[in-house]
Amino acid sequence: MLSVVRQASKYYVLEKTSKEVLELMQKFNKEWGNFVAKFDKVDRTIDNLRTVFNEVSTTRKNKLDSILNDIEAESRNALPKLNSEKERENIEQ
Repeated sequence: MLSVVRQASKYYVLEKTSKEVLELMQKFNKEWGNFVAKFDKVDRTIDNLRTVFNEVSTTRKNKLDSILNDIEAESRNALPKLNSEKERENIEQ
């Protein structure tokens, strides 16, 4: 009789432990799904940021560099003209 009670007690503990493990597995599975969803969102955000960064560091930078080169070229062309006009003004005075 004692052996039957002891065996029943072991089965009860085993059943309770199994139930707790299953509950923990369900919680883990739910949290894993949340983690993967957020991780994928972060991954997409990083990809988007990388795309924007590449655009800014190439296309936008090249456009601005082109404008600066045009400004420098115009400055180089205008400087001798300005200097000669100043010389004429100084001579006329």
